[in-house]
Amino acid sequence: MHLPDCARLVSLLAVILVAPATQNAAAPAQEPIRLLPDGASVAMQLDGIPLGTFMASARGVLGGTVQWLPDQVSGVTLHETGEQIVPRDGFRDAFDAVLRRAGFWTWDDDSGGASVIVVRPAWTGATRPDGPFTAPVITVDELVAGPRRHSPLYTVSFQLTHINARDQLISAMSLFDSRAEMIRHVEGANQLVATATREHLLALRDILRQTDVPGPTPSGWEAQLADIGKRLSDLDQRLTALEKSKAGG
Repeated sequence: MHLPDCARLVSLLAVILVAPATQNAAAPAQEPIRLLPDGASVAMQLDGIPLGTFMASARGVLGGTVQWLPDQVSGVTLHETGEQIVPRDGFRDAFDAVLRRAGFWTWDDDSGGASVIVVRPAWTGATRPDGPFTAPVITVDELVAGPRRHSPLYTVSFQLTHINARDQLISAMSLFDSRAEMIRHVEGANQLVATATREHLLALRDILRQTDVPGPTPSGWEAQLADIGKRLSDLDQRLTALEKSKAGG
């Protein structure tokens, strides 16, 4: 075999040997969201991941339809470093949290029959996303347990017993974002009705549990006024009894 023929053979062998390595290098990147082998945990790697890619990858774990408008998420990229491991049964909460940090809200919509997770830019004040949204009305027990229907906002009524609902409005308002959340009192029912995030509603619940309690025993001038009132009541009862006995005599 002549030298040029040997050179061509070596070159051909080199191409054959290098080709598999080149194909491996071009293998598709790992999904940003993947179910771990234990089946109970989910791994998320979201550094430099387009928002649309994140939601498309989440569909397999959520097991439902995720609906968004492409033009609203184009150009939005997630930058969350490191690998995050979350329980599979808590993945929906993690999914919602990622969207909130990116400036989007999610809610469950079953108006069309099938359950759909809607993703839209969060709105403040008069700025609202496309598509209808109404905060579900839930009880305090549902709020604590975790609502079955996911929503960015919920409406909850708090019945008060020992304190006046109207008097609590100013302090309660400081908990909420006035651009999207609201609270009011129900005249004649001594109730507070609030529409807010679950976190803010739970904070309000905790504060009301501490403040809506029987008042302390009066002290100082309040105790003196209470004592005077009791004495006047006793004196009135005695005078009434005396007048009755005179009339009978």
